[in-house]
Amino acid sequence: MSLGMLILTAAVTQNVILVHFLGPWPFPALLTSVRRSFWFSLAVTGALVWVSVLYAALYRYVLVPLSLEFLGTFLLLAILATSVLFWGRFLGTRFPFTRRMIERTMTVVFLNATLFVVPMALAEAVDTFLYVPLAALAAGIGLILAMVPVAAAYQHLSAAGLPRILRGNVIVLVATAVFALALQQLDGLLTSFTYPLW
Repeated sequence: MSLGMLILTAAVTQNVILVHFLGPWPFPALLTSVRRSFWFSLAVTGALVWVSVLYAALYRYVLVPLSLEFLGTFLLLAILATSVLFWGRFLGTRFPFTRRMIERTMTVVFLNATLFVVPMALAEAVDTFLYVPLAALAAGIGLILAMVPVAAAYQHLSAAGLPRILRGNVIVLVATAVFALALQQLDGLLTSFTYPLW
């Protein structure tokens, strides 16, 4: 697969939020503000690149040569857990006044559905190791392209005076579903000439 097709597939065709409807489920509160959803998506993008590179390197150069591929999920969980601790402490020492908030944020950033799907898929589906960080970055851009418009739709719909039953987290899920349906139509067109990663 060419680099351009890989980036298009990771960012749009196989968008983990809209096509697979994974990302917003655990954290609907993060989608109530455009600014918050942008910064969260940016942090998850960085985490995606970090975890994908670590996982792909260890999977390809340690597990596969030793025929231990069945330990892939355990390896990913170990990388996620150590990343939460490492980045929480690293950033906590750099910004001591916000240490508690940083540690809570690292947990939310690293332990979400996106980071359980993308690194494993990239390690197995991407042929060239150097393309793994680019594909992870593209998946993160796809996350931003999904979450920021959903947050904008949430803010717009919240101010629209909808009935009480449609307020709160219901609007997050409705907005996500509307964007997912729109992307599904685009996905049908794009899958005719791209290769699904996950």
